[in-house]
Amino acid sequence: MSKDMYNWYQSIEGKDGVYILNSVHYSTKLLREWCDSHYNIHAPDMDLWYFTVSPNYLIDTGLDLPEKLIDQAKNGTRLYLLPDIYSEEDKNKIISFLTTDALNGLDGNNLLETRFQNERTIVFETYHYDGGLDSLTQGEIKNPIIYVATTQNMKFIESESLIATGIEDGYIKLTEEAYTKYVRKQFPENLKKNQVTFIKH
Repeated sequence: MSKDMYNWYQSIEGKDGVYILNSVHYSTKLLREWCDSHYNIHAPDMDLWYFTVSPNYLIDTGLDLPEKLIDQAKNGTRLYLLPDIYSEEDKNKIISFLTTDALNGLDGNNLLETRFQNERTIVFETYHYDGGLDSLTQGEIKNPIIYVATTQNMKFIESESLIATGIEDGYIKLTEEAYTKYVRKQFPENLKKNQVTFIKH
């Protein structure tokens, strides 16, 4: 079912009112546990907010990205945006953490064919934005780490998350107009049978 959802989302990716938006808070305690257990030995010793968003969500929010970066993400480059609040030392720690996380689990996984899976290119850019991003559950979050997600720079675990539902777990968000157009009228029958639901944004 996750492959079907991936294919369906890919067919409407970037359309008006179709977004990816998901946020998670990594506490210092959790990151220390990851480091101690060797799940990710580069986990930084600080709280982090991590957003997964589609390029069009950022544009509609007002956080403008150079077209070159958007094109890179669409063509499989794993794109992370880091707020300009970190020291060089902390920034390097976060880059090591995200790089390890991005590459973890790629070897031997042929369940999803994306350009990132094959090329494994990762780019980090610093951003400044006076506003915040809507976490949907914890209000507006300023200065999060942002993964700019496209179907070509996803890992298998993220494609699996497209099937998730609910405000906190769900990735795909739709406006009312997009919901009517792409779910009520064009949703694949096998996904309808599994009662997949979406958050209208």
